Amino acid sequence: MWRIYFPLFITTAAIVIAQFLQKTVPRHVHPLAALMVIYGVAFLVSLGGFLFTAGWTGLWTALGQVSWVSYALGVIILGLESGSLLAYRSGWRVSTYAMVVNACSALLLLPMGMWVFREKLTSANWIGALLCLAGLILLADR
Repeated sequence: MWRIYFPLFITTAAIVIAQFLQKTVPRHVHPLAALMVIYGVAFLVSLGGFLFTAGWTGLWTALGQVSWVSYALGVIILGLESGSLLAYRSGWRVSTYAMVVNACSALLLLPMGMWVFREKLTSANWIGALLCLAGLILLADR
């Protein structure tokens, strides 16, 4: 049970805290300067965590095993964070922005899961998709 719900807890807590913090980035700070600091800190924390768990001897081997997917994710995550930061600066409310983004993402990931990963959807999945769509309609006027 722990292995199922602990990652969900970490991700949910990180999203909530990240959205809160993005909403509070001062307007006078250039968004890309903020993101450079954000990812610099993430790099240092990742490096420290790696060195703590594997030491220096495995660093170059591990980095050599990284595929193109990690580089692509770096660009995509920059899009996620800059998109949120710019959305808040344009007037989105923290109470609705994440719901709209996550509902849109869920609806777009349904066909991807079905076609690319051959996932089978249940009637509960389809009802959830309809509820996401209904939620988007209700939130449309922000």
